[in-house]
Amino acid sequence: MTDQRQPTELDRIAEEWVDTLCDLDPDYRVWLGRDGDVTGYGDLSPEGHAAWEAAATRTLSALDAATAVDDVDRVTQADLTAELRLAVETSAARWHLRDLNNIASPAQALRDVYDLMPAEAESDWATIAAKLGNLGGALQGYRETLRQGIREGHIPARRQIDEVITQAERNAGDDGFFVTFATVTAPTDLPESLRNKLRANSELARSAYGEFADFLRDE
Repeated sequence: MTDQRQPTELDRIAEEWVDTLCDLDPDYRVWLGRDGDVTGYGDLSPEGHAAWEAAATRTLSALDAATAVDDVDRVTQADLTAELRLAVETSAARWHLRDLNNIASPAQALRDVYDLMPAEAESDWATIAAKLGNLGGALQGYRETLRQGIREGHIPARRQIDEVITQAERNAGDDGFFVTFATVTAPTDLPESLRNKLRANSELARSAYGEFADFLRDE
């Protein structure tokens, strides 16, 4: 019988990085199936990105200072260091200021997270309703970052902008995702107060995507 491996300093650093990601962006809790508040979004503004970059830099320093004690540690240290160094280098290249495309960017992620959220119990739908009410703020932060990119000359490709405008307009439509989510997908036996909140906050989310489409078109 082999001895059970004891947690190491590098294990702690890696776990703390995951905790940090969940604190900075509650959607990580959804993706990882972790407990905790998921009604908010990550801060997509320039200030939010700066907070992420500072946390990543601190974690890199901790990784560099740690000593691996076994093969598991060596893999953890090498992989997480490589991942964070690439992410920090990408940030230094100002890539986040033009992070807009038609497949995998915040423009899609802010909507797509609802496909992964539990949607069975009444409490699940209460969480969804609360999160819908916060989507507009997340898109506002995202616009601030893209505006900074425009000022600095980091602008997404025109064809990508046009595709995302189409996607955003679809989300903002009268028969788009948010209207359907609140009026068709949601169970009919939810309390009326919760159904009203779902409809109201879905309307806010729908309007937020409409404003985002206008921003992309006009700026």
